[in-house]
Amino acid sequence: MKQIYWFIAKLIIFSMICVVLLSLGYPFFRPKSSGSENTYSRITTFYKQPKNSLDVLFIGSSSFLDGISPLILWEEEGIASYNRATSVQAPAVSYYYLIESLKYQQPRLVVVDGVSLFRNYDVDKNEGFLRNSIDPMRLSIEKIRLILDIVAKSETQTIDSYLFPFIRYHSRWNDLRKIDFEFYKLDINDRNKGMKFERRGTPREMPENYMIAEGKAATIDENALYYFERIIQVCKEKNIQVLFLTLPRLQWNYSRHLAVQQLAEKHGLYYIDYSSSEHFSKITLDLSKDFYDDNHLNVYGAQKATKYLSAFLAETYDLPDRRNDASYSQWNMDLAYFKDQLALAEAQAAESTIVE
Repeated sequence: MKQIYWFIAKLIIFSMICVVLLSLGYPFFRPKSSGSENTYSRITTFYKQPKNSLDVLFIGSSSFLDGISPLILWEEEGIASYNRATSVQAPAVSYYYLIESLKYQQPRLVVVDGVSLFRNYDVDKNEGFLRNSIDPMRLSIEKIRLILDIVAKSETQTIDSYLFPFIRYHSRWNDLRKIDFEFYKLDINDRNKGMKFERRGTPREMPENYMIAEGKAATIDENALYYFERIIQVCKEKNIQVLFLTLPRLQWNYSRHLAVQQLAEKHGLYYIDYSSSEHFSKITLDLSKDFYDDNHLNVYGAQKATKYLSAFLAETYDLPDRRNDASYSQWNMDLAYFKDQLALAEAQAAESTIVE
């Protein structure tokens, strides 16, 4: 009998050692980036926000990530918000991000991006985007449920590789760079409240017959609809208002607009489409410098779109102005940092123009 107990004890000790080694090895092997590409810090900084300090959450894909600045909302109306968008965010990620967020915050409004409603999400083709969204999450029942949902739709991904990412990344031996061994030097706090500070811009042209009101509503992906309706249901149960928002996109059309509009009306929600003529011209976007590509604003376009949005949010929803609250003093420091980064980007752009 003692031998059996000793065997079990050794097995437990061995398992614990493996877990520790996997945990210690992960920081070195996980893919990394710095600056505006530092997805990891954008996600983990959310957990550092004071409990129940946020009144608005943004959940969606990269158009939100690049195009919504919580610091501009703060500057304009004193709205405390966080941008939980990620690149190519899966509808399942959007739902579980919301559920997880409600453990830390009690927002009055959740703003969701309807772009993902039309994406037939292939979890294996988009594995890299999924891991960028999931790996930085804290271990929780929501993370585990999300992993189970993803793995159930995958032919190659496994539960253990998500719970212990080292299993997935250990083969990066040949790709390791200096930054991999200096991960502790990377910014651990995202002062932009989840927004990607995208400086780059490329001139765009307005598509012919853009957003002409014709055709029937586009077909919404069933899997996406399932998660979005769960988002709406959870918010209604908790008396949280929901707003559907589409930021300016040059590869958008009236059929998709109509589909999102019908979904919003079905649930008695607002839908604002900034690609529509009603709003696009009022934002005064400059096609020569305010877009990163056809579907993403850069930081200059984001300033304009967010400023325009801030007035609507303040007029439509019961959102407190926190600017005179001493407990939010960090927001003013983060805004100053944002302005400094913006001035630096503009100076660099001007210098580049002169050199050319």
